[in-house]
Amino acid sequence: MGCIDGLHVPMKAPAVDRNSYINRKGFVSVNLLAVCDDALRFTYIHADCPGSMHNASVMRLSGLDDGLTTGQLFGDDNCHLLSNSAYPLLVNLLVPLRDNGHLSESQIRYYVVHSAARSCIERAFSRLKGRFHRLKHLDVTRTKRAALIIETACVLHNVSLQDDSISEKAEVEESDVEVSNHSLQQNSNNKARQKRNAIMQFL
Repeated sequence: MGCIDGLHVPMKAPAVDRNSYINRKGFVSVNLLAVCDDALRFTYIHADCPGSMHNASVMRLSGLDDGLTTGQLFGDDNCHLLSNSAYPLLVNLLVPLRDNGHLSESQIRYYVVHSAARSCIERAFSRLKGRFHRLKHLDVTRTKRAALIIETACVLHNVSLQDDSISEKAEVEESDVEVSNHSLQQNSNNKARQKRNAIMQFL
């Protein structure tokens, strides 16, 4: 159904709670959570979290986590989003296998196909920043204003995709890959692993 990832949008330091907006790379930012489809259209965005917040925590705060954990978001176990390893493995959220150097052939195929399919969210972010250079550094200190600018840019990005004359100028930037320590109920995790293994065998 799409791919999910986070993007740090730099901004001026807010007057209140400044430290929580300093991300792990040491600059002040808003952590944008976004889901896009294979046409690079954003189908879900949440731009109201400080930069220090982990991607998985942003997903939980956004409410998207509840829909994915309970299966209510899609209502079908065969539907899912793809994400990097910063997010937990769920039935409706498939993450890559950890490459420990001992992957089987089917696991390697899954890893490669998953990575290729998930690249659309990186391309969507790159195109977004290529079109709206202001997102390279928001000249605002009010966090609500920053969120409004980001959300507006995402909407305009979707509108601009309808115009085939707009060319893609931005290069894909390196994605943030983080390790998530988020723990889930064992039953849900086992079901997610079984689904991922079934897809691996299919490939």
